[in-house]
Amino acid sequence: MSGTSVRAPHATGGAGLRRPLVLACDGAWAMPLATTLRSVADSDRAGWPHDVTVLYDRFPEDARVRVLASLPEGSATIRWVPVDVAAFRDFSTAQYPSKMVYARLVIPELFPESVSRVLYLDSDVLVLDELGPLFGAPLDGAILGAVRDGMDAQVKEGRPWLEALPRVREYFNSGVLLID
Repeated sequence: MSGTSVRAPHATGGAGLRRPLVLACDGAWAMPLATTLRSVADSDRAGWPHDVTVLYDRFPEDARVRVLASLPEGSATIRWVPVDVAAFRDFSTAQYPSKMVYARLVIPELFPESVSRVLYLDSDVLVLDELGPLFGAPLDGAILGAVRDGMDAQVKEGRPWLEALPRVREYFNSGVLLID
């Protein structure tokens, strides 16, 4: 089941993408991915069929089938895109999370220039409301919209248990990214 899986009466692609969603995970995250996608479907019926791209590494076919089957009929189209995490082997991570956190870096390569905005969601996010207002949020020329992480102040204070985190001007939560 590489390519596109359809759980919708019709599939769109390329320039037909309305509000593209991108998620990334490996097969160990099949259940959280299914939960995130189901929360999108249940909370944002106005977005049906959702145009979903899942960036994956080592995600068995049977798990992809189960993820798709967990969604209501007509709620989404899913494009499964394999990512070679070896490309990120020299990138630094702790033991957790996996190198799949870097998969979001390939997002600009996945869509034609006619797609001007994409929403990236981590595979452990619960969506509790419609996504339309988020897609419409002004970025005022910025290429990325994110929310400052709740730990930002603690990181800046240099709390001992956070000393391994890099020092940055603003520490943001990368689990929900609006990308122009």
